[in-house]
Order: sequence, then C-alpha cells, then structure tokens
Amino acid sequence: MEPLLCAVAFAAAAVGTLFDSSDQAALPSLVPRPLLSAANSRLYVGTVMAGLFVGPPVGSWLFTSASWSPFAVDALSFLGSAALVLAFESFAFKQGVP
Repeated sequence: MEPLLCAVAFAAAAVGTLFDSSDQAALPSLVPRPLLSAANSRLYVGTVMAGLFVGPPVGSWLFTSASWSPFAVDALSFLGSAALVLAFESFAFKQGVP
C-alpha cells in the first residue's frame, strides 16, 4: 500500500506543479496588458484565500458532517469548472478569439 500512496503523492505534486505554472502563464493571454497587474493580484489573493483560509475549515466541517461530503463537493466543483471552461470556449469562439 505504501508504494501506491507514494506514487499518488508524486503524481499529485507533479500535476500541481504544472497547474501552478500554467495558471500564471495563461493570464497574459486572457487579460489586457493594462489590467494585468490587478488580475495577477486577484488571482494570487484568490489562490491564497481558497487554499489556506477557506478550504481547510470548510473541508473539515464537511468531513465531520458526513465523511463522503468533501468528495462530493470536490466532484461538483470539477463539474462546475468544466462547465465554465466550455462556456468560455463557446464565448471565445463567438467572439473570434484564436
């Protein structure tokens, strides 16, 4: 069981590293240059607030209420993210953004 846990932890860290660098790299292509500083600040504040101040207490509360509920909320958040990505792609296609 320990080798599997190590493999999953390694994969999660590797994917997390790719995500952290890609969200910063994608920002200049999504935001006009004059607004880039404000957008970068908002992205960082959102990341810190969600990852450090909001996520752990809410996750703990959900786990104590029902042990399956954090996983259900996580799955729903992924579905919501996918819907937003599809809506953004549809909007970008209608606007003629490459």
